Amino acid sequence: MDFLKKFFPFSFKFETTKQFVWTIILYCVGAFVAGIIFGLMSNIPFVGWMFSIASYLTSLYATAGVVFSILYKVGVFK
Repeated sequence: MDFLKKFFPFSFKFETTKQFVWTIILYCVGAFVAGIIFGLMSNIPFVGWMFSIASYLTSLYATAGVVFSILYKVGVFK
């Protein structure tokens, strides 16, 4: 559990529903902004593939953060 708290700090810090919603919004906005930036940068020849991978990993991290937030809110994690 401490391993998850280390890499997903926002997913385990809320106490109210309002904080939970803000956590979900934070992950979604972060993934959206990173996707836009990395998407634009992926058109650069020779290094675009690295930005494509970074975009995929950022989206994966945000999705995992949202899932962990929901599981924490439901009570699966303590």
